[in-house]
Amino acid sequence: MKNKITKLGMIVIFILTTISSSIAFSGNDSSGNTIRFATGYITMNSTGSTENIHSFGDSISRIITDDNFKGWLSQLDYNFFAPAQVNLHLPLNNTYFNYTPQFDWSNTTDIEQFAISYIFEAWNNSATTNINFVNNTITETANTTSTTPTINGEGAFYWRIIANDSSKNSTASELRIINIDLTLPTAFNLTSPADGTSSTDTTPTLEWDSSIDTNLDNYTIEISGLADFSVINQTEVIETNSLSNWSSPLTTATTYYWRVSAVDKANNQKLSDNNLSFTVTASETVTVTVPIGESSAGGGTKPFTLNILAPEGVTIYKDDTVIIPLLIINPSGVAFRGINLKLDSTEPGISLALDRNYIPEISPRGQEKLQLTITTKDLSTGTYGLTIGASIVSPTFSDIFRIFANLIEIQLQKKMFQTE
Repeated sequence: MKNKITKLGMIVIFILTTISSSIAFSGNDSSGNTIRFATGYITMNSTGSTENIHSFGDSISRIITDDNFKGWLSQLDYNFFAPAQVNLHLPLNNTYFNYTPQFDWSNTTDIEQFAISYIFEAWNNSATTNINFVNNTITETANTTSTTPTINGEGAFYWRIIANDSSKNSTASELRIINIDLTLPTAFNLTSPADGTSSTDTTPTLEWDSSIDTNLDNYTIEISGLADFSVINQTEVIETNSLSNWSSPLTTATTYYWRVSAVDKANNQKLSDNNLSFTVTASETVTVTVPIGESSAGGGTKPFTLNILAPEGVTIYKDDTVIIPLLIINPSGVAFRGINLKLDSTEPGISLALDRNYIPEISPRGQEKLQLTITTKDLSTGTYGLTIGASIVSPTFSDIFRIFANLIEIQLQKKMFQTE
């Protein structure tokens, strides 16, 4: 049988060189087995036999029909598809570190199930023309794969992962940015209030010099009742170099120590070069009596009072504007803080305005000067009462003051001057 196949193959090769490639024919051998021929691709098989021969070009394979189609096609080495793009996990895009973190990504998939490896690249620029670090021998691990590279220097770096199969087909991930900052914020000092200051203010304003850092994020203020800060009573975080808006007031009759840390986005921290202290004293109870009926307005008998002095015999004219000086007096031995003033008149034809409606603080037995503007329209002559209300935040109390003004006609005033 083998001799027959050899002779037949030689005859077929000769025939193929002389006939058109579009011709195909078939026949039977002397034993009655069907023989099929086609140009370009030759199939020689004997019906009823367990052996067949296929030929295509220069490749010939022996097919054993009982072994489920093994042949030349199964012996080809081919790889048409690149691995899928990986999903980057950590670090997140455009984050800051003061060290080189671990980089982590999900494993790729390969439709042809070839072996996978990974390349890590870190670049100094987004154009990926200036390489900083590369590792091209990362073996895939279960579920996710990670690496901790050695990135040189500090600044912004651009990184990606390239998935490779065993035939060097590859797919790159997205390009992410990571910021490495190894530099601490610059030194700075606490400035106010002065060390050892005492006050009844439970939310004092704290101030310090600015620290310089390209990536400065915040200032963290720590308040402690102990000089060694072994216990932190309160922490405040702010972006500017002063604190006045506290999250909660401090406890009175307590000495506090405070310090500030300048923190950048990479969590580099610089502690203030000095620590300061202050004492929050208890509010003082003082009884001040101002008899009603004096030239000063307001008062009465109460724990605290606020006096307002105005000129006697205030005269205003119809359809006119007059400015009156006022003197706000704190007669007590404690500071008044957060003084809000409100004007009122029962007569809609009188318009009132102060040059300041809020006074931050009046020191003990101190005073502040204000200006009251009175505008009148379409009023008849007579005496009108004006009210000034005061609300004080610390110590908490309120007071009311009344000023009486005489309104006269302008023409009447001119006649009085002419008579004189």
